[in-house]
Amino acid sequence: MAKIISNKLADKDDTIFTGKTTISSHQSPEPYAPEWTLETANSERWHFKAMENMQMHLAYWDAENGNIVLFTNTIGHVFDEVVCSGSDDVKKLFAKHGFRRCVDDKEFMRLFGHPLQIEKHQYYQEAIYSS
Repeated sequence: MAKIISNKLADKDDTIFTGKTTISSHQSPEPYAPEWTLETANSERWHFKAMENMQMHLAYWDAENGNIVLFTNTIGHVFDEVVCSGSDDVKKLFAKHGFRRCVDDKEFMRLFGHPLQIEKHQYYQEAIYSS
C-alpha cells in the first residue's frame, strides 16, 4: 500500500494487490475530494477499539504491502497511519492501544461492522497513534 499513497492510479492486475483490495486515485480539483480510495472487503484485516459514547476507532492492517496500519473512523476516513517493520510490531501496536480483531467479536460485527471503503483526505489528518 505504500505505493498507493503516491496518488498513482493503480492497475487492478498489479501484483501488489490481492483480489479483494482495489484502489482508485482521485485527481479532482475539489478541495475536499479524497486523495485515494481503498475498497476493503477482507474482514480479517480489520481491528477496532471501543471509545466512549459508542465511538469507535478502526484500524486496517495491510500485511502484504509493508505492514501499514491505517486508522479510520467508522465511515472509513483515514485520520492516521503507521508503518511497522513487521507483524510483531503491528500486534504490539494493537495491544498497546487496545485494538481487537473485528471478526473475533460477533456483537461488534452484528451491530457495527467495518467500512467497505477507506478514503484518505488531506484535511482530515490527526496523529493519534503515530505519535
